[in-house]
Amino acid sequence: MTGMHRGQPGLSPLALFLVGGATTWFLALLAHYLLTERLGARRRRRRRAAR
Repeated sequence: MTGMHRGQPGLSPLALFLVGGATTWFLALLAHYLLTERLGARRRRRRRAAR
């Protein structure tokens, strides 16, 4: 048995793909709202205040 097989979790490749995909999607959604949306809202507020 090689070292590669010892480190594999007990999930099927499809399950790993689904869990990894869902995790990646959630983190991207979270980053979008926490970073992109907040920075855009700040810029819009600054533009309104400058008028």
